Amino acid sequence: MRPEQNNHKIIRAFFQLVREQRNVYYNDLKARCSNKENYHLTYMEKFKPNFDQMKIDAIKSNGKVFQINKGTEEVILWDFIEPRLMEYKHYFE
Repeated sequence: MRPEQNNHKIIRAFFQLVREQRNVYYNDLKARCSNKENYHLTYMEKFKPNFDQMKIDAIKSNGKVFQINKGTEEVILWDFIEPRLMEYKHYFE
């Protein structure tokens, strides 16, 4: 619920891409979050470290939200968090 935070921006970009193309791939998500001119609401200077923090479940992480299919580079929601995130999806759109 804090749109200025990078984790919020990444989730917002993820949902935008789902709506536009259904499947979300790492390079598409990175491009969306790195394009200040066209996507200022999801732009951040350092995408990779912020995204990496959202792939792990550790004490000092942002909390695990995503998984990546190693074969296709498709980004998916972590099964454990998906129902709760879908409940709050409207905050990111």
